[in-house]
Amino acid sequence: MNCKTLILPLILFSGILVGQFPTELGPEDITEPMNFTAGTNTEFLLTITASTNTNWSQADAESATMVVAIDNYWNNYIQDIVLYAGQIQHNYLTSLGPISVGEHSIQFKFDGAKSSTGAELIVIESIELIDIATIDVDEDALKHSPILYGRDLLSWN
Repeated sequence: MNCKTLILPLILFSGILVGQFPTELGPEDITEPMNFTAGTNTEFLLTITASTNTNWSQADAESATMVVAIDNYWNNYIQDIVLYAGQIQHNYLTSLGPISVGEHSIQFKFDGAKSSTGAELIVIESIELIDIATIDVDEDALKHSPILYGRDLLSWN
């Protein structure tokens, strides 16, 4: 498939996603589903431009956590994204991992239980989904990239 064939659907798809933003989430709020299509079994990269009411210099208001779910699977969700840049719009980059061919949806939830107690607002300005087949990158680098696991080192105490 040539580059021109891939660009038009990407432009149309981006316009659909941009039309749903910006959106504001309070604790435990969930966005409406945003639909996307995978033309093949592939992987997607996700860029979220977002801000919060948090500030690392304020105790109990350091960050907010947002959960990403594909196809409404909240019990087997994709991942958490810790929003750490406060009121400054920041691009948070992540990989969604393997996505099967077909229609899918993506949603975001403000996870109050995993956020600082002072976190009260997440503003999602935009998202961008990129099929790795449309970019010039070694697929093995993405498929075998490390998985980072956040944990509370003092939870045992």
